[in-house]
Amino acid sequence: MYRGLSDGWVKLAMIQRALHRRHDTAVLRRSLCRCAGDLLRLNWAERYADDLWERLLDSAPEAWSKILRDYEILSKDDDDPVPRVIIGGLYDLDATDIFRLLQEIPQRQSASLRPASRRDPLRARSSTEGGLASVS
Repeated sequence: MYRGLSDGWVKLAMIQRALHRRHDTAVLRRSLCRCAGDLLRLNWAERYADDLWERLLDSAPEAWSKILRDYEILSKDDDDPVPRVIIGGLYDLDATDIFRLLQEIPQRQSASLRPASRRDPLRARSSTEGGLASVS
């Protein structure tokens, strides 16, 4: 299967990289895990495991295939959710703009959470403003 930069699993890997080695991100991570399915358009995957987003964010993208197979989201014949060439590029990614955009995610559940997540703040920025819009 083709996985481009706009793929939800690839976006999650970029988000994970943006959180890498950042301090005081516990509240942000909880908020992100609450709305990740809608944000990444992968909400169908949430029915397999309540802790899916936490497990993926706590694991290297190279390990995601095993996690997703354990939850039966991927079969043994499926491709890796994040291609190795993209994983290699993540280490060179300056994810400062992505981290800034992630801080716009509502920290508490509210009536406006779903509409805001449908807007997809990671795609809403123009390419001149940075963030994932410049790579998706």
